Amino acid sequence: MIDPIEGLVPLWKRLYHKWRSLKNVPFRKEWFIGYDLSGNSYWEFYVDKKEGRPRRKYIPYKRMDFIHDYYKTVPVQWYQWLRFTKTDPPSLTELIADQQRQAILKTLVKQNETRIKLESTEAQRQQDDALKDELNKVENVSKRFNVSSNSNTSDSSRDPIKSANNLRPRR
Repeated sequence: MIDPIEGLVPLWKRLYHKWRSLKNVPFRKEWFIGYDLSGNSYWEFYVDKKEGRPRRKYIPYKRMDFIHDYYKTVPVQWYQWLRFTKTDPPSLTELIADQQRQAILKTLVKQNETRIKLESTEAQRQQDDALKDELNKVENVSKRFNVSSNSNTSDSSRDPIKSANNLRPRR
């Protein structure tokens, strides 16, 4: 398996972090825990040995303008470890598997969105066709009504102005 950190972190730094990950070195208060796929490094340290559990921090790979931008690059698994939700740090294989799962999920969501869009356009087309059919039925009925009313009535009853002229005022 190809090491995903190889391109991000130089060899000398990885060797240094490997040495810093040894917990049994005397007088060491801070030790390296691991990397994520973005190249961020994660550490545990004691401010005071009397503390029950060590504190956890991460050092970002790239400097960003705002502090809240750093948390966009932290994977959920490492975030859980930082907050003591998980006791063991995530492995690189776990992070890679999650990244692959997210990629598969994105393609499935995209396929589902296109399917829903096609179904909605098909439903809209069917509704438009049904409305056109209904409109044609109404027009046919109105034409039949006009034809039958034209044959039964005189010209004056068809034209409201002529029929108004034929009216005479009451006396």
